Amino acid sequence: MSDAAEPDNPASDSAIPVTGGQAGIWPAQRIEPDSSAYNVTFTLELRGPVDLDRLTAAVRQVVEEAECLHVRFTADADGQPRQHAVRFPAHVPLVDLRDAP
Repeated sequence: MSDAAEPDNPASDSAIPVTGGQAGIWPAQRIEPDSSAYNVTFTLELRGPVDLDRLTAAVRQVVEEAECLHVRFTADADGQPRQHAVRFPAHVPLVDLRDAP
C-alpha cells in the first residue's frame, strides 16, 4: 500500500504516452506494485546546527521544481501506460534520530 499523497489536481485528459524506458518498467511495476526496485534513495548526514525552516523550504523547492516528481502513471482503456502531469503537496516529515542507536 502506498503512502503517497493524493494530487491537488486529478489526472486529466491531457495524458501523454510514456517513454521507451517507462514502458519497459510498466509491466514489472504492475506485477509487483509495492516493489521499490526502481526507487532511487540516498542518505544525507548533517553535522552541526540545522535551521529546520530553511532545510524544509529547500526540500520543498526541489520537489516543486523537479518535473519528474510530478508525474502520475495510469493505464488507458487498452491497458497501455499513460503519464499525467500533476501537482502533489510537498510534505517534509521530520524524524528526530538523535537518540537512535
